[in-house]
Formats: sequence, C-alpha cells, structure tokens
Amino acid sequence: MSALLDFVFPSKCVVCERPPQLVCSGCLPTPRPQSELLTGYRLGYALGLEGAAEKLITGYKDRSKLALASNLAGYLDLAIGQHPGEPVKFLVPPSSQKNFARRGYNPVELICSKSVQLRSLKRVRARSIKLTLDQRGLSAKDRRENLEGAFEVESGYGSLLIVDDVVTTGATALSLASASAAAGYEVAGICVVARRISPSQTREFKKA
Repeated sequence: MSALLDFVFPSKCVVCERPPQLVCSGCLPTPRPQSELLTGYRLGYALGLEGAAEKLITGYKDRSKLALASNLAGYLDLAIGQHPGEPVKFLVPPSSQKNFARRGYNPVELICSKSVQLRSLKRVRARSIKLTLDQRGLSAKDRRENLEGAFEVESGYGSLLIVDDVVTTGATALSLASASAAAGYEVAGICVVARRISPSQTREFKKA
C-alpha cells in the first residue's frame, strides 16, 4: 500500500526533501563496491552508511517508503558482485516479532525479492531461538554476546551467502554464519547494501 501511495501521490525526496520524486536521481548515493574480511568471512558492500545512503535506508525502513526497495536491490547486486564464487543459496536474518509487528514486513526480504543476482538462488530459512535485546546502543562486545546462539538455520548443504541491508559490528551476520555452518552449509561470505563502522571497530575489519 505504501509503495502504491508513493506512486499515485508524489512524495518528497527522502534525501533532499524536495518534491515530487521519492528519491531524485541526483540524490542517489554513488556506489563504491568494496570487500573486507570480517572475522575470516568476506564482507561485500556497495555503500558506506552515511549522508545520502543513510537517509535512503532510513526512509525505506523507518518511513515505510517501500518503493525504495528496488533502488537498494541495485546496490545489493553490486555488493554481491564483490564475491568471486557462485553461491547457490542465500539466507536473510529473520525479523524480530517486535520489528515485524511494527513494519508488517521484513525489509531485507523485500530488497532481496527485487535483486537480479539472487533471482536464481534458493533461499534458506532461519529462525530466532533466543530472546535478544535491541542492538541499538550496545557495544560491539555486547552485540556479539546478545546474538550468540540466537539463530537456528534449516539443515542442508552447499555454498551459502548471508544477505542483510546494513552491517555495523557484524554480530548478526557472524551469528548467522555460525548457525549456517552448524546446519551443514559452507558460508561463501556476507553481503550487505551498506556498512557503518566507527573508529573503535576498524581493527576488526581488514581489506580482502
């Protein structure tokens, strides 16, 4: 419904706040696809989470501008292109009950549904098996402890790509990677639209 309303009734740009487009072509952040190593896993991303990129993702997730999913899927496809292998399956983090109730959808699932790169891949399901705290405001160490053992992945085999919209400390992705390996998969890497990193976290990331 939100996407339909944005199409019928012109909206303000989520970046510059000027009508009539949901995002002006000139406001779309320039992609800079990169890959880094996150605790042994290759992490691919297309944007740094700042400026226009942050406004684009915030508009999508917090203001329910669902039509932006197609734009974000384009960035995700560029990030997936940073992985040299050809995974046959992918996995997205399950939404918490609170977030799903608030939004009515899983934002990462919707982005993935628009992705050209993921179109031919089989999706593997994961579920939360542990009550966790809201990650916002937690330190990197607390985030890892909060999500340790938080997920269960359906059993299977083959090369698997973990997909998310944003990575900060990598706690969610690493917990999913651990659960995926335990379920029998070979984790090919982690792929996100954008990554946020603070100076205190730079030691955990290395150029791939």
